[in-house]
Order: sequence, then structure tokens, then C-alpha cells
Amino acid sequence: MRRLLFITSLIIYSALLVYFSLARIEAPDPGLSQIDKIYHGAAYTLLALLLLYSFKRESGLLKVFFIATGFGLLMEFFQYFIDYRDASFFDAAANALGAAAGTYGGAWVRERFGG
Repeated sequence: MRRLLFITSLIIYSALLVYFSLARIEAPDPGLSQIDKIYHGAAYTLLALLLLYSFKRESGLLKVFFIATGFGLLMEFFQYFIDYRDASFFDAAANALGAAAGTYGGAWVRERFGG
């Protein structure tokens, strides 16, 4: 039952990530132009955590990391073809760092405290 909750949350959250990755969004204040990297990292940390807890324990951590990172790369790839969005290497890097934090941080917490 708990795993089903994580899978459902993962599906909904992934759909939200697609929407916010491809939607027309106001540009940030020029003085805060790089703050979005924190948002990218946090978003993909949560995605990796949901993936980690949706898969069975036997699934490898690299699998979780590569799925979350691949999803982030795919969103950046699609942004390249949308005239009102900008694909960015630095956004992709922030996505990957967030995926690593979620995957390995989540695994550490699960190992220490169960779950």
C-alpha cells in the first residue's frame, strides 16, 4: 500500500515537472538569474526520492540516479525546441546534482532509519 502511494505521487509529480519544464514562465528578476538552479536541484532531489521509494530495494541506486538525471536531460532537450524556453547545460547539471542528492541521500536515510 505504501509503495502504491509513492508510485502515484511519482506519476503526479512527474507530470507537474513536465508541465513546469515546458510551460511559459515569467523570467526571474535579473538580479536573481541563477536562483533557479536551487529550484532545479530541489525538484530533482524530490524526483529521485520518489523514484527510490517507488522501486523495490533490489533496484540499483544507479538505476534511480540515471532515470532521474535522464528525465532532467530530456526536459532540457525539449526546451531547446520551444521558442519561449531556453535549454541550459547548467540547468541540466543542477538537475543531475539534485538527482544524486535524492538518490544517495535517500538511500543513506533509508539505510540508517529504515523505510
